[in-house]
Amino acid sequence: MGMHLFYLMAGTVAMMVGADYSVRASLKLAQRWGWPDWVAGMLLLALGTSLPELFVSLSSVSEHPEVSLGNLMGSNAFNVAIVLGACLLFIGEKKFEVAKIGWSSLWPLLAGSVFVFLWFQYPPSIFYSSILLIVLYAWVVGKSIKTKAEVDDVLKEAPKTSTASVGLMCLSGFILLAVASHYFLEGALGVAEELAWKDGFAGFLLAAVGTSLPELFTSLYAFKQGRTQAVFGNVVGSNAFNLLMTGGIVGLFTHQAFDDESSQFMLFVNLGATVLLIAPLLIIKLRIPISKSLHTLAGLMLLVCYVLVIKHAHTL
Repeated sequence: MGMHLFYLMAGTVAMMVGADYSVRASLKLAQRWGWPDWVAGMLLLALGTSLPELFVSLSSVSEHPEVSLGNLMGSNAFNVAIVLGACLLFIGEKKFEVAKIGWSSLWPLLAGSVFVFLWFQYPPSIFYSSILLIVLYAWVVGKSIKTKAEVDDVLKEAPKTSTASVGLMCLSGFILLAVASHYFLEGALGVAEELAWKDGFAGFLLAAVGTSLPELFTSLYAFKQGRTQAVFGNVVGSNAFNLLMTGGIVGLFTHQAFDDESSQFMLFVNLGATVLLIAPLLIIKLRIPISKSLHTLAGLMLLVCYVLVIKHAHTL
């Protein structure tokens, strides 16, 4: 297991470095274009931190489609339960301004979470469902770009780095992610085989946690800087990218019916994570007051729920 564990750890570190390069380039572009925090989180930051999921899923879809599915569903669960949960635990006097995200970004994610169930109920629909997921993501991107001109909280500080340097940084991050994802996947599969884990669970836990670490560290850093809009936007945008874009692309390259109990459970977990993202908007609409103690309790409950979900997934 020694070499596989080394590949897993080295691949994780390399993906984090590659994602960091992509994130830095994304933020510089957001500053240059005068985008608001939440749009930068929804589009650029989410893209940069979700690239590990994309590369790992594409690397595994042909020979290990269950790993690919588990990676996407597990990453979305990790983003909601661990990333948001950790931020809620340390929220202090800060608060998530989630109203600016709006239904226009969340309803496509909810619709996509429902449509993926067609994958195991009606296997011939995988191709058409995948096209629909990609279209939904394109709608989210278009709506976010259109909406950015209607808000005032833009990033007005102009970056000093040239466009060419930003582009080179972004390209370097992409290349590093592509290489690192190969070794990460090899290590994850090797460790899973040594532990007698099924492909689906290996993707749901090992691959998902490894590829979601950029979201966690980036969100905690942004939260520390008081950029709470970027944090929530990053989680929503990352989940949308994972499910709609990466899930859509993965579906185009597989004909496997995800009809086993483990896959169905992972899809239900993804749906539950999406519903939890919608909950803050419902609380705002109903004007329910939320105290700091409730934020802390909610964060703790999310962390506990994630542990319980992982424990149950291991038994399937």
